[in-house]
Amino acid sequence: MGSEGQSFADIIADPGIGRIVIISLVTIPLTIIATVLRLISTKRAGRKLSWEDLFAVLALVGHLGYTVTPVGAIPGAADLSDEEANLLTAKLSYVATPFFYINQLFAKASLFMLYKRIFWSDLVFRRWIYGLAAIHIAWFITFFFMVLFLCNPVSKWWDITGTQPGTCIDGNTFLVAEETINSGVDLAMVGLAVAMVFKLQTRKLIKRKLTFIFIVGGLSGIIGFIKIGFAYTTPNDNGHGDEYFVRLRTYVPNYYAKSRLLATHSANFIDVEQAIAPRFLQREVSQ
Repeated sequence: MGSEGQSFADIIADPGIGRIVIISLVTIPLTIIATVLRLISTKRAGRKLSWEDLFAVLALVGHLGYTVTPVGAIPGAADLSDEEANLLTAKLSYVATPFFYINQLFAKASLFMLYKRIFWSDLVFRRWIYGLAAIHIAWFITFFFMVLFLCNPVSKWWDITGTQPGTCIDGNTFLVAEETINSGVDLAMVGLAVAMVFKLQTRKLIKRKLTFIFIVGGLSGIIGFIKIGFAYTTPNDNGHGDEYFVRLRTYVPNYYAKSRLLATHSANFIDVEQAIAPRFLQREVSQ
């Protein structure tokens, strides 16, 4: 391992933390703008701020906790050796990762509340939403605490040399279980929304626009499955034999993309609702 400090260029060039920092710098302003636009659209539509808006803000807080953490490491990493920088990255991944689950909890909660407001007149749809919400809450409780105690002892998480006694849950097994459920709920929510859109009595153009927006949101579910394949096919180029450190390095950026898609989908749908479909959506709610 090298002993010289790392410059900002070295950090950006690193195949692990460099990608994390770059995507963080890009997605932080995007998610803030998306959330602000959502709140503005709510006010322009003449509605009071509601639970769906609060959950969107909390999802943003979770996303910022997840993305600001690696960016905040840049000043301190400049004076660290390669091994010290790798250790810092591993520790930061432990601090940042739980925020992903917080982001997902409230991002989907915001969408659930949005669906409730728009499509609540359909009994079958309502039952599906209850079921998916229950699955999502169970997913959050299970994997939020599981990731906190992924390793025993916890410090084994940032054991980049592989010398500390202890065990960790297999990283790829954890990822497959966690992401299959999470992405499955994403895709199910999109499928339900598209089905409901086609049941609405309105112009085909509006149906196509709404369907397109929901499908864009569904890309977040597809990204989850791509992430699984990415984790399995990315070699451990760090040389430490620490699968958890490598796992986090390789699929953390995809989490950022997923969070951005969820936030943008939600904000864009509110904007479309206010701009092109207020009358028929209000009619559906009143039925």
